[in-house]
Parts: sequence; structure tokens; C-alpha cells
Amino acid sequence: MGVKPTCGKILVLANSCWHIYHYHLALLQFLQQQGYYIVTAAPFDPYQPQLQKAGINAHRNLQHLAPHNRNPFKEGLLLWEIAQLIRLEKPDFILSYTIKPNLYGSLAAKWLGIPILPTVTGLGYAFLHKKGITRLIPQLYRWAFRGLSQVVFQNTDDLNLFVQRRIIKANQGILIRGSGIDLNRFAPTPIVKAIAQPLVFLYLGRLLADKGLRELAAAAQLLRQQNYNIEVWIAGELQTGYPAHIRTEELEIWVKAGAIRYWAHQEDVRPLLAASHVFVLPSYREGLSRALLEALAMGRPILTTDVAGCRDAVIAGKNGYLVPARDASVLAQAMAHFATKNEAELAEMGRISTLLADAVFSNETVISAYSEIMRQLTTPSNPSSQPLQIAMSR
Repeated sequence: MGVKPTCGKILVLANSCWHIYHYHLALLQFLQQQGYYIVTAAPFDPYQPQLQKAGINAHRNLQHLAPHNRNPFKEGLLLWEIAQLIRLEKPDFILSYTIKPNLYGSLAAKWLGIPILPTVTGLGYAFLHKKGITRLIPQLYRWAFRGLSQVVFQNTDDLNLFVQRRIIKANQGILIRGSGIDLNRFAPTPIVKAIAQPLVFLYLGRLLADKGLRELAAAAQLLRQQNYNIEVWIAGELQTGYPAHIRTEELEIWVKAGAIRYWAHQEDVRPLLAASHVFVLPSYREGLSRALLEALAMGRPILTTDVAGCRDAVIAGKNGYLVPARDASVLAQAMAHFATKNEAELAEMGRISTLLADAVFSNETVISAYSEIMRQLTTPSNPSSQPLQIAMSR
């Protein structure tokens, strides 16, 4: 970005360039503006050139990072690779996101005496479904986070769980709700609902069973049988190779039955959000769903589950409703309740969603929180360290 680094070097670890680009670009660009030299590290994917175009200083490939690998030898190679990268880059500070970068980045950073701030963006399938070697995940977190000054969590439930299970101490955990939303890009749009028009429920995200998609399809089919004038749109990529993925054949059955309209992956989700009336996410658990926050920012009512990482986006009865996870019948009842609302009622719920996004989930709020933590954790021995000044505006 043409700024001479004056504050030091920050290494950013994550499981994909896609994750860094979509979730943390605004923070990294801000840090560069403050005078930090940013080096991102993740497996190469099509978003690596996008990071370069966005002005990020440098990128390093993590060739041994495979999110679903369970081979201990290969995991050891990844730990060694991250340690070697830290030795090579000699960063003044490390930011890490997602499970393996948090685990192995924290272990390597402690060994090498580099301050690190990991962010727990969600517990993941391995933590929630304890099978085989994945039973060790909580203990790995315990080893990795032991002695760290701070660990960031995106929802209160995950933070409390780590404290209750003695993975971290109570004074280590800090809450930053999400990774921030650009409220200029995701600006509110009017809810247009003609009397005869179907009420459109929109789901955005990966096609995984843990997102509650089977319950959503069942609820949609139930309401169609009851002659409710609704449509359910699903937009996202099939996740073949992931645990508990939705199979292509299963999705085709839903579409052929008329329960679901499938839009596949959308690079820009704003047109679908603008065309929808209610955002729906019947997930079993989240870190803090980015899609939920985008829907809030664009002024959509929310229907989601009363679970970690979802309930944070709803003021019950004001901008949406919370339902139990894994219950298609109750989900259908809530969808039917939305179908009784007129355009003005939906618009008022959407207005409250926008207010919530502005007050809690904006880029400015998240960047301010990270800036304060980094200021506290900056090593006194670094004479070039300077307090971060918030200089962003909408």
C-alpha cells in the first residue's frame, strides 16, 4: 500500500487465503495503514492473487496444512513448517485464525518467544464430534493456549466452554463478536413483498448437515404440503470431502420435490439478499456466522437456532426468532409465523437488524477491539512499537 513499515511485522496464519480475504482483509489493510508489514500464510488457493491485488505485503504457502488430515506424521510436518516460517520471517506479532493455525501457531510461537493472538472462529466438526484421534483436540487446545496472555472468541458460549473445561483461564478469554462487516458494501435494501408473492427464506453457506439443511428442507416440504406461499433458496458450494456433507443426490431430491431452489455458489451474495425477505440459518453451532451478519447489515429479519454463534444475531421477537436446533417441525412453525407478516412488519424487523449490525458488528468496532488488544500485548522491548490509532470511517 506504499507505506513504509514502521511498527514491525505481523504474521497472519489461517487455513485458506479465502478465509483471510473474506473475513480479515479490512483489519489487515488497516494495520498496513498504521505502518505494519503484513505477511499472510495459508495454503495457496485462488484468493492468493486477490490478497496481492488488495495490497497485502507478502504471502507464504503452508503446503502441509490440510484441514481434514488426521495423520499425526503430517500434522507434525505442519507444526515444523509453521515453526520454520516464524524463524524465517521473524515477526514481531502473530495473528492466527481457524483450528490448526491456532493450535500449531500457538505452540510454535511460544517455543520461539513470539507474542501471538489466536482467534477461535468456531469449534469445528472435530471438537463437536469426538471420534478417534479427534478426542485429543481439547487437550491440544489446552497445551497450545497455556500461558498465552489472551485468546479471542467470537461468541460467549465458546469462551465459557473453554473456561469451564479448563482449556484456558478465565482471564485469558476475550470476546470480539465476529470479524467485522463493511456497512458500506452491505447496506440495507428495502424489503419488497407483494401480496401474492412467495415469502422467500434465504440460506447462504456451505452445504453441510451441521448447518441444519436437512431440517430446513423438511420444514420447506411440510409448509408446501400445507399450501403456504413460501420459497426456500439455498446458495453455497457442495462440500464433498467434508464430514457430514450434503450429497449431490440429496440436494437434487430436494430441488425436484420443489422444497428448495438452489443457486450454487455466489461470489456476490448481495443480489440474493436483496431479493429475499427472511434470512434463515438452522445451524447446530457456529463461531459467529458471517452470512448472518451480512443479512443483518442489509436489513433482513433473521430466523436461526438458539445455539452458540447464532443467537448473538437475534433480539428475539424484535428482528427475528430463535428456534431449537435439529427440529424441523418447530422450524416450520416459525417459518409459517413469518408468512403471516406483511411488508411493513418485515421492514420494521429489518430496520432493527440494521441497527444491531451498526452497533455491534461493524468493521470499525472489530478493528478497534483488535487494536486495543494488540496495544496491550505489544512487547515493551520493541522500541518501534506505536499505539494503533483508529482512523476508519463509513
